[in-house]
Amino acid sequence: MTFVDAIKTTMSLGLVVNGIVPTWLHFLFKGTKCAINETESYMNELIQNRLKNLNEDRHDLLSLLVSNNAEQIEEKSLTTKELLADVFIFLLAGHEVRTITTLY
Repeated sequence: MTFVDAIKTTMSLGLVVNGIVPTWLHFLFKGTKCAINETESYMNELIQNRLKNLNEDRHDLLSLLVSNNAEQIEEKSLTTKELLADVFIFLLAGHEVRTITTLY
């Protein structure tokens, strides 16, 4: 599954499946669960890539979030899961803005 397909599926059905559909019915949405896992894997890769290359001069929100988190002391830094959630929210927000903007 391509990243674009994974994002489209995650943004359209993934939020509903994870938020509303009971876990015991998730077997009916195998393609959607695959898209969610693919999106999560891609975002984890991005975070790990940015952590490895903290010295690269990038001017984007993800790099700023990851580098500031790496500089924090252990108790105040975000966990990987929290970083992943933030990245997903930013991705969702950007997708939503782009979708609405292209409609007008």
